[in-house]
Amino acid sequence: MRVYDTKMANYHGLRELPWIDYLVAMHKLGELLRAQYEDRLTDGERDLMTDTLRIITATVQAGDPTREADTGRSLAARWSALVGDEDGDALPGHWNTWCVFEDLAAEVAGTAKPYAAAERLSLAVIERWREPYPGKARRIDRDEEVADSTPLARALASVERIIAEAAAY
Repeated sequence: MRVYDTKMANYHGLRELPWIDYLVAMHKLGELLRAQYEDRLTDGERDLMTDTLRIITATVQAGDPTREADTGRSLAARWSALVGDEDGDALPGHWNTWCVFEDLAAEVAGTAKPYAAAERLSLAVIERWREPYPGKARRIDRDEEVADSTPLARALASVERIIAEAAAY
């Protein structure tokens, strides 16, 4: 599997979905990220993730992008405080996971552009399988290939599957 090509295909696949279908996919992808990082999450992070996924569900069920705007603003502010904590020691993938959830809450709040969370999703997925290493996230090599049996390839394939399911929804 070519990592960069799959990352870009996943990004574009999410951006091509109607917004409600995108939220369905992002809910499932949020659950995937929560499972992928479960060993490092604090109780507070778990609660924020649960609350964020809950407002996504409510938005999808209502079919109304403004129904959960107030709750979304509150959650986005809580995520923003976590993301902006310069004293934090989160590794790049974990930090990108926070950003995905922050962006989702802000999308529901109407304070971020639709599909904002798609920007960091692949980084959150990819970096989990490259950590730990010091410093910021590494640039993805456009020619990098990984065997389909690796955890990274399996995780990216899961993202592809979830997007395809949402597209057929």
